Amino acid sequence: MAAIVRGILVLTLLIPADAFSIVTGPGVDRSRCFQEIGRSDVKMTMTTTREAFFCGRTVTGGVASIGCLIAGPANAFEGGVGGLGKTKPETGVVFRDPTVPTTQSSTGVVSQELISPSSSKSLVLVSFQSPWPLQPSQTSMECRDLSQPESAFVQVGTLEGSSSNKKITPAFLTSTLFGSKGKFGAYGSPMDIKIKTLEERLYVVKFTTLTPGMRESDRMAYITVKRVDDGVFILVTATTAARFKKLEPTMKKIAE
Repeated sequence: MAAIVRGILVLTLLIPADAFSIVTGPGVDRSRCFQEIGRSDVKMTMTTTREAFFCGRTVTGGVASIGCLIAGPANAFEGGVGGLGKTKPETGVVFRDPTVPTTQSSTGVVSQELISPSSSKSLVLVSFQSPWPLQPSQTSMECRDLSQPESAFVQVGTLEGSSSNKKITPAFLTSTLFGSKGKFGAYGSPMDIKIKTLEERLYVVKFTTLTPGMRESDRMAYITVKRVDDGVFILVTATTAARFKKLEPTMKKIAE
């Protein structure tokens, strides 16, 4: 559903607080702190969400949770999955203002304004909820547990070709996510990639990556996609295949 609310193009008017969401619209001064919380009979409106994000608040059931964690400028090595890659991966993420840090609320909601890679160069508010801490970066949106293989991160891609052929396909996801320059390709492109469509915009994938010791590591991930013009915003929630079954409920909640 789309609507115009206070000058903001709302792609989805009402969403649960823990959903992967994007909103397009003009830039917002994060120093402002709005007082309106929203009606108690709605879980979350995108207008309230946007205002709340820039105040460091999360709105659930009309109740505001104050407080957020702010990741400052990147001061650690940003490698591939787990931070162990040889080079900084290319995620396609471009911040509207690199000097403004990504925020994570006290309930784990991560948000940042990005620039769409489409010709329109739309400003897009991207948000998702993660139980893992936000990693400091000026070029990526990623949460991960440094002691475990789990992670959730945003990848941005561009649909090529004529308008009639611009569709999000498994082949597009494979080329965007699993190249040698991506998060999973620090030691070589992933292998044996099998993508299964669960529902519209939600996929599960099995694949094999190489570790720093050049050993094969089987992994699984949920992939959620949302499109703004020709730009595609992808939330990837991944872990090892051995841990996937145990963590699947948590990972699917992040993805949905």
